[in-house]
Amino acid sequence: MSGTLVTPENPLSGVPGFWLNLSTARDLRAGFVCLQAMSLPSVVLKPGEADRLVAGHSWVYANSILRITAPPEEGDLVQVKDHRQRLLGTGFYNSRSKIAVRLLDRERIEPDRAFFKQRIAAALAHRQRWMSGATSYRVVNSESDFLSGLIVDRYEDVLVVQISSLGMDRRKALIVEVLQELLSPRAILERSDTASRKFEGLADSQGVLAGEAVSRVDVRLNGLRFETDLAEGHKTGMYLDQQTNYAAVGELARNSNEVLDCFSFLGGFALHAARAGAGNVHALDQSAEAVAAATRNAAAANDYLNSRGIIVRPVGGYGLPDCLRITVGTEDQNRAVIDALSGDTVTLTHPPIPALKWPQMQMDFKLPPRVKQPRDLEAGDRLQIEFEMQDGDVPRITSLQRVAPEPRK
Repeated sequence: MSGTLVTPENPLSGVPGFWLNLSTARDLRAGFVCLQAMSLPSVVLKPGEADRLVAGHSWVYANSILRITAPPEEGDLVQVKDHRQRLLGTGFYNSRSKIAVRLLDRERIEPDRAFFKQRIAAALAHRQRWMSGATSYRVVNSESDFLSGLIVDRYEDVLVVQISSLGMDRRKALIVEVLQELLSPRAILERSDTASRKFEGLADSQGVLAGEAVSRVDVRLNGLRFETDLAEGHKTGMYLDQQTNYAAVGELARNSNEVLDCFSFLGGFALHAARAGAGNVHALDQSAEAVAAATRNAAAANDYLNSRGIIVRPVGGYGLPDCLRITVGTEDQNRAVIDALSGDTVTLTHPPIPALKWPQMQMDFKLPPRVKQPRDLEAGDRLQIEFEMQDGDVPRITSLQRVAPEPRK
């Protein structure tokens, strides 16, 4: 009789001389997978809340949950169902976040090494198909690659990882192993320093995850060199996700008389426009460090530039204010409200800000010195604030005053 001897891995081990028909063994394995899936806690949504997920959204908000069948561990895998018990997908759970579940798949999966290898390899193949000549690019782009909360950027032979969710943070070592296998980088660094980590219950995390310590790298984008600070630069070092836009703007600016690149940072748009033969190219930034780096990048690219000149200046060099200042709360219905206070940072829910095209949302601001603050600020206070944008950091409040509580209706 054809069969398979029961082994210690088989749930029926310990039964002397017990043999299983091969098809029966396969059926049993499938059954055990089903049992494992059944053991996952189920997050059941309120009626009508499944529509977003069915349409492709990958976040489950805490206020859309009807009930949870069993208390999951923070960062564990859960299955999400609609109020009629139809499966919507599986994802990582976090009770401390307003995003209670970040979906990974529409089916039941196991987020093990094989899972991450398949997902990251698929993302890598997509880049290699559409950006075959690129040596620096975004390898993983969070939800776009069905890995919510994970960013991986490649700067030549160095990778920078940015994690913004608890589920991914718990599997950091696994992700690093897969990245080493697939890309063999000289180093893997972490720049998990986004403000959103606080809402996941996570502290900032930066440093070397594998390989040697690297701070600066010369990055090639579309054939141009950019000096990049991986320790202090914007995002994970620079805006890698803009490199196709850099090339497109270069074509649009070809042989133009004048080009102005505002908020230039390292000069990405300016240098591409100059290489395409644009006339006088002006790059503008409020950061002295960015201006210095963009100037060095322009000098290094001089042999490639076809423009009549590229000028890199700080904002003040054009007679403009050093910072854009915005006032919020001049009308009673437009007050900002304190949600939380932590050291020199305040989390506010602010009204829409048309000047910045910002909708109403919750975000962090740096507080002014204590001598400029009202006494005993606390959650729930309504404020009128003036703030300015900061290079590479959250906006800084320059003045604020407490206003009367909202009148009861």
